Amino acid sequence: MVGYQERMRGSGRGTSNHRPDEILGNAMRCLGCLFFFLLIFGSHVAKATEGPARGIRDVAASSGERPVERSSVRQDSHSGLQESPRWLFSQGEEAFGLEEYETAVRWFTKASARGHAGAQFLLGKMHLAGQGVEMDEGMAAELFVQAATSGHLDAQFELGNLHYWGRGVPEDDAEAVKWFLRSAEGGNPVAQLFLSRLLNLAPGAPRDSIEGADWVREAAKSGYVEAQFDLAIRFDQGEGVMLSKPHAAMWYHRAAKQGHIRAQFNFGWMLREGEGVAKDIPEALEWWRKGAEQGDMRAQYNLGGTYHGGTLVKKNLREAAKWFRMAAEQGETDAQVKMAVMCSRGEGVEKDLEASVRWWRMAAEQQNPVAAFKLGLALWEGEGVGKSAIEAHAWIQFAVARGEEEEFLARGADWLKTMDATFTSSEREEAEEKYYEFEEMFAPTHECSQ
Repeated sequence: MVGYQERMRGSGRGTSNHRPDEILGNAMRCLGCLFFFLLIFGSHVAKATEGPARGIRDVAASSGERPVERSSVRQDSHSGLQESPRWLFSQGEEAFGLEEYETAVRWFTKASARGHAGAQFLLGKMHLAGQGVEMDEGMAAELFVQAATSGHLDAQFELGNLHYWGRGVPEDDAEAVKWFLRSAEGGNPVAQLFLSRLLNLAPGAPRDSIEGADWVREAAKSGYVEAQFDLAIRFDQGEGVMLSKPHAAMWYHRAAKQGHIRAQFNFGWMLREGEGVAKDIPEALEWWRKGAEQGDMRAQYNLGGTYHGGTLVKKNLREAAKWFRMAAEQGETDAQVKMAVMCSRGEGVEKDLEASVRWWRMAAEQQNPVAAFKLGLALWEGEGVGKSAIEAHAWIQFAVARGEEEEFLARGADWLKTMDATFTSSEREEAEEKYYEFEEMFAPTHECSQ
């Protein structure tokens, strides 16, 4: 404000030392000049309107020139705008939105050549993904450098990513951190969150890195939902911050309100247990329901368990079966076991032994020992499935190999002895081969790295 006032005084407009009579004289002279101008201008207007009116086309025809259309005049007046980097970029954005990638590349290339950082960034992304052009990580890196040096925060982050993974540029952690840091300092919440995690994973860095927590806090404050969830976990576990269940609940709640599924589940759990927030079962169920309706199988399973148990809410086996089924169909092993039991007993669903066996098999193939044992018994007894003593033996052996409780192991061993007593030597060999076949089919594989 000081500089502005000084300039006003220096130009003679900030203050006035003229007398009133001088001001009045100047005003009269100005009015006289204005009257003279209007008089002259009026005479020219009168001459221009004498005789028949002649339009633009008539004048152009008499001079032998091509008539100028209004649209052409307007276009000429905007020709500079149409060649501007911003206009070229907007054309590229429009083409990209229509998935006309080759056209978008042409517009972005023109805008990039004129120094438009946004176009350089998006063109780099297209080279990285092979959209409208052949995939070229080196070219993507060059374009990101151009945009990043102009201060484009997303380009700085992407350039850091390329250096971190060694894509299109040499792998260089120091260079990666440099660009991540620039983007984070510029206020990019994605870079701030990534940098916080990178600091925790750096060799020798403590998992509870305070600097990492500071960065994720900045990202969370900006409203970035993933950062809010990350910060909630830190408060929940005391990583880089003081352990605080109320703060954890607060950040879980903020992320949950933005639709973050895991935050909805965790906040629901804290409401159920009364951790960091007042215990509220109905609200806990509501948050789990939100996550369950978005496909979170953990929330679906917990809802099923709550309605099945009947301790927190009124028991409702049909509602329990509904949510267990949703989780089971997504591969939740415990839910598959629950569905197998409920189908075998007719709890919340029609009794269906064949459906029960199908659920046992699904869970058994995911190495659930109880399911493998139950499937083996069903095959041995022929309940809900055709009898197969060989396969029954193999599944119970598979279950015993994964069981932990002594009672379960003892029961499985007893059944194997019973089965072995009825087998011939060739049947025992066949059952053993079937067991190893299951091990090969369903056991997890571990790749060895040198």
